[in-house]
Amino acid sequence: MMLNKNNLILYGFCVGALALGGATLVQAQSDAAADTVAVDPAPPMTFAWQPGSGPPPEKYEVEIRKGGMYSKDITYRETATTEITFDVDWLTPYDVRVRGVDAEGRRGPWSKWSVVHHRQK
Repeated sequence: MMLNKNNLILYGFCVGALALGGATLVQAQSDAAADTVAVDPAPPMTFAWQPGSGPPPEKYEVEIRKGGMYSKDITYRETATTEITFDVDWLTPYDVRVRGVDAEGRRGPWSKWSVVHHRQK
C-alpha cells in the first residue's frame, strides 16, 4: 500500500476528555504556618483523525508540539488507533500532526499541523 497526502485527514479540534481529574495538594515550603492550596491539573487532551481512502495504515506516527508554531518542544509517539490522548498544561498551546506507516514500514507524508488548542481554566 502506498501512502499519500490523502491517506490522513487530521481533525483540527480536540474531542472527549472533558472531565477534570482530582486536585493535587501542594504544601507551601515555609517555617510559618501555611494553608494547603489545591491546584487543579488540566484534563488530558485528545486529538483524532480519519484515514483517507485506501487501506488503513498499520500504525501512525504522531508529533505533539507544545508551545505554538515556533516551538521546538516536540514529542514523538506511535499508535495503532486514529486518536492520541496526552496530558497538557493549562494555557499552553498544543498542536498535532500525523502520518501513516504501512506493514512494510513505508511512511506517508506528514499531515498539516492541527489547529492549536489549549485548556482554559
